[in-house]
Amino acid sequence: MEPATVVGAGINSSLFFSPQDSKPPPSISPALASTSRILTPSLTSTIITNLSSLSSEIPPHHKIILVGHSIGGVTVTEALCKFTDKISMVIYVAAEMVQPGTTSPNNSNMTVGEEDIWEFTYGEGADKPPTGVLMKEEFIRHYYYSQSPIEDVTLASKLLRPAPIRALQGIDKLPPNPEAEKVPRVYMKTAKDNLFHPMYQDRLVEKWPPSQLYILEDSDHSAFFSVPTILFAYLLRAVSFLQL
Repeated sequence: MEPATVVGAGINSSLFFSPQDSKPPPSISPALASTSRILTPSLTSTIITNLSSLSSEIPPHHKIILVGHSIGGVTVTEALCKFTDKISMVIYVAAEMVQPGTTSPNNSNMTVGEEDIWEFTYGEGADKPPTGVLMKEEFIRHYYYSQSPIEDVTLASKLLRPAPIRALQGIDKLPPNPEAEKVPRVYMKTAKDNLFHPMYQDRLVEKWPPSQLYILEDSDHSAFFSVPTILFAYLLRAVSFLQL
């Protein structure tokens, strides 16, 4: 299997690599695994910079698969546009999937009542706009992990970090990219998601239809906890359609 890098927001990211590799490729999202609760606005650019380094290390005629979760889909799409010739497939798991050159549908769960469920961090100082957003502890179970085992929820809740709020603000600024349109895209919908409502995910898919669509019927926003076995099976199935 080709190397696959997972990009997410707020939760420690993961990295999968081919068993035949002598060493894993570098993670493109080290800041997401940080123990710091202060988020600087340079996080997304740092991820892209690290992906650039990863891209330069990929042997000729080899490509990677990018997997984005939640607002990590924004970074995956940006990477798709910048490093198109190095990417064989992009997979969005309950993630923002917005076609370059178009606008994003509104996700009311991310905006309505934000003063009640979200805490904001100010990496540039209190007198500047917020740089990160973190859900308040009492709402985490409902929005992120409603279908996940309690033992996973307990650990995952302690690992949550502020997500880069400015990544969402720049989601509509990517110009059209005809070459990126040629790269296969896969969307995995989480059907019991209280954060990225299934109807919102339907709108994303309708506006930019992927080449493959999978529905995780019993998954909350965090499929890697609520339905890990099914998620892994779907990932393998999606990749099997590539002509490796």
